[in-house]
Amino acid sequence: MGTAVEVSVSERQRAILEKWVRNKADTPYRLILRCQLIGVSAAGVSNAEQGRRLNVDRQRSRRWRRRWSEAEEPLAMIIAVACELPEDCGRPVTHWTPREWVDEVVKRGIVDSISPRHVDRLLKGGISVHTRAGTG
Repeated sequence: MGTAVEVSVSERQRAILEKWVRNKADTPYRLILRCQLIGVSAAGVSNAEQGRRLNVDRQRSRRWRRRWSEAEEPLAMIIAVACELPEDCGRPVTHWTPREWVDEVVKRGIVDSISPRHVDRLLKGGISVHTRAGTG
């Protein structure tokens, strides 16, 4: 067995992940589990221990640890953009609006398209189970 991939999350990313975990009524189970996996990975919990705590196999833990660290998952990259200040991205606003966020993630090539309405739900802490293939 090799060394587990290190995962780091900013305080803002952690707050968003935790908000989705708490918002069980509006967040699909698979996203809740992914958020939990990223959270405990960032806390340094081993894949085997994650399996015991979250009742998943350690391959799943390993996969999501790797995806987050490599930012292969578009959702992680979209969240990362939300954690930046819009002014630092050259945006003329102090807070992300759905339209500004969409423009930024499309400009960066994270997704080909995503609706401002869907992004608005993300900003408010929920997520639709009806996502386009390009959004993860």
